Amino acid sequence: RLQTERENAPKEDRRVRTVDTREIAEKAQSERGRVDRKLAALERKKEELRLADVWESSKAAGEVHKILPKPGSIPGATPAVYEHLKRHMLDKSNEKLAAKQTNAALTESALGRLNVKDLRRACEIVGLPTTGLKKTLTQMLHAHFKDAEHHFARAFIAAQTDLDRKVKKLKKEAAGHARAIVEEERLERAAMEKKARGTSTAGE
Repeated sequence: RLQTERENAPKEDRRVRTVDTREIAEKAQSERGRVDRKLAALERKKEELRLADVWESSKAAGEVHKILPKPGSIPGATPAVYEHLKRHMLDKSNEKLAAKQTNAALTESALGRLNVKDLRRACEIVGLPTTGLKKTLTQMLHAHFKDAEHHFARAFIAAQTDLDRKVKKLKKEAAGHARAIVEEERLERAAMEKKARGTSTAGE
C-alpha cells in the first residue's frame, strides 16, 4: 500500500523532495568547504607562529644562517636578480613616502612598508620561508639581503683575485716565450755568421 501511495504521489511533491535533497547536499558541501578553509587558516597561523619562534631563537643564539639559505644558492638567483629585486622592493616601498623621503637603502623600515604578499613573493625568489608573520618575513629578508651584499662582494673580489693571478701567469708565460724566441733568433744569427766566416776563409 505504501509503495502504491509513493508511486501515485503527485509529481510535484517528488520534485520538491528532489530540490530539498539537492539544497541539503549543497549546504553540506558549502559547510565542508568553510571548515576546510578554517582548518587551512589555522595551519598557516600555526606555521607562522612556529617560524617566528624559530627565528627569534636563532637570532638570540646568533645562528640565523641555519634558517637563511646561502645567497645565490637558489637556481637563477644571481647577483643581478638580487639587485633587480632590491630595486623593485625599494620602488614599491618609496611609493608610500613623500618624494623627499625616499629610501636608498633596503632597511627594515623600507621592507616594513611592503604588504605581506610582496614580502612572500620576494622570499620565494631568494629561497626564504614564505609562511610567516610580516615581522618575521621583514627581518629575514633584511638579514638575507645584508648577507647577500657581503657574499657577492667577497665573491667578486675572489673572482678578481683569481683573474689577476691568471693574467700574471699568462704574462709570465708570454715573457718566457718571447725570451725563447729572442734566444732562438740569436742562435740562428750566430750560426749564419759562423757559416759565412767559414765560407769566406775557404775562398781565400
